Amino acid sequence: MGRKRLRTGKLVFFYFAWGITVFLAGCASFTNMQQKHLAEEHLNKAERFLQRGGYARAIMENRKAEKLCSGREPGDRALYNMGQIWIDAENPGRSCRKSIKCFRRLLREYSDSDLAGEAANWVYVLGELVEVKKNLQGLEDKMHALREENRSLEKKAEGYKCRVKELKADLSSIRGRISKCREQLKKLKKIDLELNRKKEDNLNGERKNPGS
Repeated sequence: MGRKRLRTGKLVFFYFAWGITVFLAGCASFTNMQQKHLAEEHLNKAERFLQRGGYARAIMENRKAEKLCSGREPGDRALYNMGQIWIDAENPGRSCRKSIKCFRRLLREYSDSDLAGEAANWVYVLGELVEVKKNLQGLEDKMHALREENRSLEKKAEGYKCRVKELKADLSSIRGRISKCREQLKKLKKIDLELNRKKEDNLNGERKNPGS
């Protein structure tokens, strides 16, 4: 009798535990369905905001959807949508890096998603684009540095031109003074020649009239 009661007790406990497990599983399933339904509503709101150009609100609604269904569908769709919104040409706050971050999360946390292949393609394409932009920025920085250097050289060239003009003016002034000095020398030579001629005339006169 004791053994039968023990077996009966075990069976009752087993069925009770099984019932609780089924109940909890049902609750979890119901909760998941509710969360998925709410996530779908957030995704629909995001789409409506996006159609009106409300990019920030669309991102916010997609984030809410992803948090509700993190690790399961439609969380992957929410991440994919955010990746797309961040690179929308009309989005004033677009960012390739934020878009790549969303697609990489999708690949990491939803590797079995149907959107994983497209996400991988976007990661590759956007990565190439970021690299090209980085190289372009480097070239623009070099061009800016060269322009600044060119401006500096032009200023120095202008300074040299002004200095050359000053030197030419000084040279012209010196040439004028040299010319005047030459004229004065010519006059002095004429005076000197005149004086020498007079001296010779006086000496010749004295020789002709020694007794006077």
